Amino acid sequence: MRIATKIIDSVHNATFSTALGASPIQIAFGRSKFPPAEIEDIKQLVRQAKAIKDKNNQKYLQSVNKTRIPFDFTNQQVFIKRKQNSKLDPTYDGPYKVFQDCPKHNFVKIKFGNKIHCFPYRDIQPYKGKESVVLDTQ
Repeated sequence: MRIATKIIDSVHNATFSTALGASPIQIAFGRSKFPPAEIEDIKQLVRQAKAIKDKNNQKYLQSVNKTRIPFDFTNQQVFIKRKQNSKLDPTYDGPYKVFQDCPKHNFVKIKFGNKIHCFPYRDIQPYKGKESVVLDTQ
């Protein structure tokens, strides 16, 4: 706890205050806690860290879409996941016809009467024709 308090006090005293026009350390000792050369080193390290982060983000985006299978939902029949349902209610409603597919943003637009509603891909299931849930016992 004492170490954390020391760190907090050190950071607070080195932070620029607009009311004072300087940091408390600058007022007390006449100089900044960090010399300008050290600040430039920190800025260089931050730039390098941002470059590494951007490079890693590009690698991630390339690898994440390798297994994704493109599927066009336009003019397809889909089921929509119900938001609130009890244990015995069906999980999905539908089928509904897709008005517009937006793969860049991972959602589809479905027209209900005069209104257009957007649903994310995770809340829809493709309609695969007439599949019977109840088995024929005859």
